[in-house]
Parts: sequence; structure tokens; C-alpha cells
Amino acid sequence: MEENSERGRGKEECHCYYFMGFRTPKKGYKGDWGKLGWNWVLVEGSHLAEILDQENKPKWTAIGIYGWPESSNKHKTLVLMNRLKEQCTTPCIMFGDFNEVVSMAEKEGGDVRKESQMDAFRGAINDCNLRDLGYRGSCFTWQRGSQPNTFMRERLYRFLADEEWCNIFPFFEVFHFPIYKSDHAPIILPASSSNNKGKQEKMFKFKALWLSKDECQDVIEKVWNDSMSRPIREKLSMCAAELTEWASSTFGNIKRRIKEAERELKAIGEKLSMCAAELTEWASSTFGNIKRRIKEAERELKWSH
Repeated sequence: MEENSERGRGKEECHCYYFMGFRTPKKGYKGDWGKLGWNWVLVEGSHLAEILDQENKPKWTAIGIYGWPESSNKHKTLVLMNRLKEQCTTPCIMFGDFNEVVSMAEKEGGDVRKESQMDAFRGAINDCNLRDLGYRGSCFTWQRGSQPNTFMRERLYRFLADEEWCNIFPFFEVFHFPIYKSDHAPIILPASSSNNKGKQEKMFKFKALWLSKDECQDVIEKVWNDSMSRPIREKLSMCAAELTEWASSTFGNIKRRIKEAERELKAIGEKLSMCAAELTEWASSTFGNIKRRIKEAERELKWSH
């Protein structure tokens, strides 16, 4: 699940979301993914999707939120959250750009957020019986400004879910990806009803270091474009495999190179220690001889008078 912004909801800004790899439409829609299906409904710029089981019965609900950015309209977001949650008759997950933080720990730079606003947001989450699903990665999902006096970043995107949804998908983990060529950070939520970690190969991990090379984007675009007709999970697997191979040839085995460098530094340090010991011994002997010769010269000079 990730967020993408568009213009064109009358006088207000509408954000569309990607769910299960498919872009949500602006109107009511029915579709299917694997053996599941869904019904999309657009409510005040936010998307509500009922995920269907094999018998076409609602199994759980996903709600994509875009909160009002203006302080004077923040209360509308909270009202919308409560209204949409009340409509849910199945387990629910709510996600998106809420345009609000729950505490100042989720904000750096800019004006201090009013405690009443944050308290109202926390209250809305509690009223909806939702819990924050947490995250891995940087706390901040949005940033702006490049100078110390203008830089600001906040955690505006999040996943919230009720206990019933968490019981269906007890093995979940939210990832915040690095902010790159955008003001926004992509966020993703892999979730499963069973723990398959023991059966899986080594988990793919995207490294921020890769973004230092422009070729990283080229690799992703090529794999994605070459596999347009394939299922989303297969596309992601292919992308992970290509990135891993590219990173290996581009950066090599970083851990091995670090260990080799550490061994070389250790060897150099040992040589320097030996040189220092030898230099100290030579200096002691040399300066001792010089001092002795000076004293002898002083005695001779004294007796010559």
C-alpha cells in the first residue's frame, strides 16, 4: 500500500492509493486479485474497499485516508475517520496521509503543533478502536526545505487497524522507505495470516546506499516495465532478485570488504607500534649519547681553564 497524489476533486485535493499493487479508481469499482475481490467506494476523497472472500462476501475493509492539511479543517478528518469506521461491519485497516501527528516526537522543524490538535487526533484513533501498527525505518514520511531555517519533517502517513484485523493478519510489519526525489516516503505493509519465515529464503532488504547510484532506478524501471503482465508478487520478487544481483556487482560484498580493510588497518597499526617502539629505543640511545658527550665536553672545557 502506498500513496500517490493527484489534483481534481472539485475544489479539494484528492489522493489516490495503491492497494495490493493496483491503483484505486475515483469511482465505485469491482475487481479481483487472486482469489479475492473488492468493492471500491470513494467517500469525500478517501477510498473505502471491502475485501471479498471466495463467496463474494465482505471479509475485511481497507480505508485510504487523505486528511485536510489546513489547521481550520483538521476536525473534518477526524469526523471522516469516525464516520467511515462506523460504516465498517468487518475487520478494518485505515491508512494514508492523515496530515497530523500524535506527538511532537513525530515532528522536527516548523511551528510547534498545538497540543489540542494532537490530542484530538489521538482521541479519534481511540474512538475508532484502532491501533498504530508501528514501522521500521525512519520515523518521518514527509519533509520539506533544504536550509536549516526552512527544513521540516513529520510523520504524516501511517497504518491503523482494529484488533479484529490484526487477528486475521497477526504477522505484519510496516516499512518506511527512504525519501528520494520526492517530499514523501513510500510506506508498505506486508501482512500474512501465518508465519512463513522458517520456509522462506533470506529476506530481501533494500539498502539506502543503493540510491547513491542512478542505475538503481534504471534497474527497477526495467524490471517493472518488462513484467507488466505478471502478478504483483512475482514482479516484486523479480525486482528484488535483479537489485540484489546489480548491488553485488556494483558494490561487491561490503561486509567482506570492511573486514579486509579492518585487517589491513590492524596490520598497519601493529607495524606503527613496532616502529614507534624502535624509534623510542633509538631516540633514547641517541639522545643519551649526545647528553653524555655534552657533559664530557663541559668537563674538558672546565679543566682547560
